[in-house]
Amino acid sequence: MDTFDSIDQIIAVARMYYEGKLTQSEISKRINLSCPTISRMLKKAKEKGFVQTVVIDPFESSNNLQAQIKKIFDLKDVRVVNTYSGNPRTTKAIVCQAAAEYIATLIKPKDILGIASSTTTAEIARAMHPVKMERISVVSISGCTYEHVIDEDVFNAPRVIGKKLGADIRFLYTPIIVSSREVKNVYLSDSNTRLALKMIEEANIVVNSVGYFGRHSQLYRYGYLDEETMSLLEENKTIGNICSHYYDINGNLTNRDLADRTIGITLNQLRSKEYSVGVVCGQEKIKALLGALRGGYINVLIIDDATAKSLLIENSALDE
Repeated sequence: MDTFDSIDQIIAVARMYYEGKLTQSEISKRINLSCPTISRMLKKAKEKGFVQTVVIDPFESSNNLQAQIKKIFDLKDVRVVNTYSGNPRTTKAIVCQAAAEYIATLIKPKDILGIASSTTTAEIARAMHPVKMERISVVSISGCTYEHVIDEDVFNAPRVIGKKLGADIRFLYTPIIVSSREVKNVYLSDSNTRLALKMIEEANIVVNSVGYFGRHSQLYRYGYLDEETMSLLEENKTIGNICSHYYDINGNLTNRDLADRTIGITLNQLRSKEYSVGVVCGQEKIKALLGALRGGYINVLIIDDATAKSLLIENSALDE
């Protein structure tokens, strides 16, 4: 019978097997010991603690990220979605699928659900399964932009979600930003507009995302933000917007006049909602998301794992 007493030999066999990827038969031939002896040596290596097996739980990291983000930003809930994808479109689709499933769990009879018109909510609308509920209402929470009219999926996101929920649906049929407060007052004099705004105020659940700020943004490219407005926003260190309200890294409003010319949900209303659900993915939105969280405009966050990690890193760097 073969014998083995050397710790060095046990470790050497373990290295050949676990690190060198040699079979027990190959090790047997290489060091001239029988296969049963090699097997016993590997067993002894585990018993002595020379070899440790670690189980990697892909969800453990997400749970840790969720707990950290929830605590740091004092949120009601956080869902970090593992996407395992480097493709932005695939990542967004997976996150929006998770968002659609989560939102369905929040809704109860008599709820009013406010939906932003965006590419993110359009993706959520596509992912949502029909769930018929009684006495549900859905309202769009901001006015329209020209590109929303062109992109029917974006414009109709509140309608698609409303139909899948069997809800009463109301749109805010106004421009998202108008040229003056006087023009805004004209729109506000319309009874349908006032009714939509009243529903927005009473909505207990809202679903939106954040937009990053820059001259490549849609609102600037489509002419809603002129050069004077852009210069002021830049001067005030704007980093993002939520429902077309612009803010800095701490969530402070950076242009009061622009906010007064914007039609739709207000920042104070976002802060007051029972559930203000922000669905965000993409590294380009990190600072915009950070400002929205610091401003208290989101109290439930659904986010992909890569963006969640970057969010914590960015927040830590700014606090140093």
